Amino acid sequence: MRNFTLLFSLFFCVAGATAQVSKNKTPKKGMPAPVRKAMMANRAAKADAQVLWKPAHEEHFRFMDGDWFSDGSISYTYDKAGNILTETLDFEGMLDRTTYTYNENNKKTSKLVESKEEEEDWMFNSKTTYTYDAVLPDFMTVKTEYIWDDVEAEWVHSNRAQSQTRTVKRDAKGNIISVELKAFFTFTGEWDIVQRTDITYDEATGQAISFDYRQVTLDAENKLVYGDPIRYKNIVWENTDGQIVADNLLECVLGTNRIKSADVYDVEGEEETLYSHVEVAYVDGKDDYVLTRTSVDDMEKIVEKYTVTDENGSVFFTSSYYMEGECMETNYQAIDYDKYGNIILDEEGMLTPDNEREIFGGGRYLYTYDEEKGVPVEMVTEMYEIDETEDPDESETTEDDEEMTGSYKAFDKIVYSDYYNVLTAIRQITDETPDAVSAIYSLQGVAVGRTTKNLPAGVYIMKQGNQVRKVLKK
Repeated sequence: MRNFTLLFSLFFCVAGATAQVSKNKTPKKGMPAPVRKAMMANRAAKADAQVLWKPAHEEHFRFMDGDWFSDGSISYTYDKAGNILTETLDFEGMLDRTTYTYNENNKKTSKLVESKEEEEDWMFNSKTTYTYDAVLPDFMTVKTEYIWDDVEAEWVHSNRAQSQTRTVKRDAKGNIISVELKAFFTFTGEWDIVQRTDITYDEATGQAISFDYRQVTLDAENKLVYGDPIRYKNIVWENTDGQIVADNLLECVLGTNRIKSADVYDVEGEEETLYSHVEVAYVDGKDDYVLTRTSVDDMEKIVEKYTVTDENGSVFFTSSYYMEGECMETNYQAIDYDKYGNIILDEEGMLTPDNEREIFGGGRYLYTYDEEKGVPVEMVTEMYEIDETEDPDESETTEDDEEMTGSYKAFDKIVYSDYYNVLTAIRQITDETPDAVSAIYSLQGVAVGRTTKNLPAGVYIMKQGNQVRKVLKK
């Protein structure tokens, strides 16, 4: 069996999670990125989507040597759904303009970046296009990035960032059975495999009972192949809809797919070895949860706690590592919102045995509002800076005796102006007219029309506004 701590750290590093076990007092990340993304999605779903006011102009400033200095300006235009259509950055006469397009779900479908200097013509810089899953309108399946080749006068794949494509496969009941990620690497000129998940379902309950996650490795001929998976079995669900797109099953703790328990196996070839067990406890009617992962020999344990701390949706997340019952380290992340839904604190660090915060990094966002419109007119960002040691060569104390100190210091400032109402027409329509059915899909994600009237009997997936649900045609 592989070392529990090592495998845990490797697994979470790969999946974007952050509860790594380490005695080094270096900055730690907070909650797993996909969990944070789900948190933001939950907040957005619960919030009032009718945002009336948008700023047409922002002035940016950078704080240096005790004073504010201009850092350029940004001008915006919007569509009637409040999406940014153009974003133009002006820094000392150097202009960058980004133009966006969106689909019917207000998801970004393209991003075009152009540049110019003063009175010159706009010149292409980069372009990105986006495609989404037909059943899950928020799940991006293809991102293709290009840069403009001035010599050939054409768009070519970017070598500054990877294009990605995800292939989603579903079974006859519409449940996702695999998601494969490929990336386009300019040095090979091909779409190469990166990672893959495979899911199996119980015929009786229709719920997922096993989950494999694989990453690529190199074989003896230096070809990319899939390595042995991390495998979850005996999965029990709090709730699930079969639309599981997470790379890590432990990300399924918010939203429509939440696990209650599972066994985690180390797989080498055909051999499976149980090495940990996962339990998740939820609070009825809330997003709060406690996830406990225990090694099979009960020697090591990781406990993650996610707590909503106020009515604004602020969150406090901790990840604690235990060895033989003793808590060795607790990392935290605090994300606070104000009553307008804006983040005012994003901080991470370690909790001391006395439950005091030892901050590693973070940002504070100080807003001044136009209370009538409920919009910010100014935001000052403060970043946490760790104090530098006066004599770095002096090392009489051990690492465990060291105490990091620091403070939040002014970093930059944004002044917002020229607000205008962009959603009045949309509000009048949506208040009076329910969302029409925009599309109906087969369980394999193929669009079959906008009504089930002429379709054969069976189960279909209906998309209506931002809602996606299964319907039965008899």
